[in-house]
Amino acid sequence: MIQLSTPSLDSESGSTPISAEEAFVSVMGKDRFGRIRCGDSRETRRTWYGTREGSSSTDYQQQINNIENTLRIEVEELRTEARRRDSEMDDMRRELEQLRKRESEMDDKRRQMLQMSTFMTQFQTSQRFAASAPSRALEDDHVDTDAEGDDYDDDDC
Repeated sequence: MIQLSTPSLDSESGSTPISAEEAFVSVMGKDRFGRIRCGDSRETRRTWYGTREGSSSTDYQQQINNIENTLRIEVEELRTEARRRDSEMDDMRRELEQLRKRESEMDDKRRQMLQMSTFMTQFQTSQRFAASAPSRALEDDHVDTDAEGDDYDDDDC
């Protein structure tokens, strides 16, 4: 406790130190149950501080319950959001798989078309070659071969 001394002007030897509490009580007056010191005679703790000051344990418990309920609701909303996003991800995975399958099918079609194009090019080339080949074939018919010289009948085979 803080001690105060009261110096006297005439240097009396009987001065005694007093505490800060004693000095406060001597100036402000004694505490009275249920009243506010320095306040009006009608002031009480409830009127001075309001009804929420000094909340009881039931008020605190009610606040805790309200916070818990709010948090439960938020957690449930977050879980719902997570389930919705999981569902969207599953849908996107299925769509991606379908697109990959479709891409594979398109690659197969592209290869088939390339093969068909190659075949058509070869066919056209062979047709051009065949169109120019008959003139040579007629010339080859007049050439004597050993088969014409022998006496065997080719139709008997």
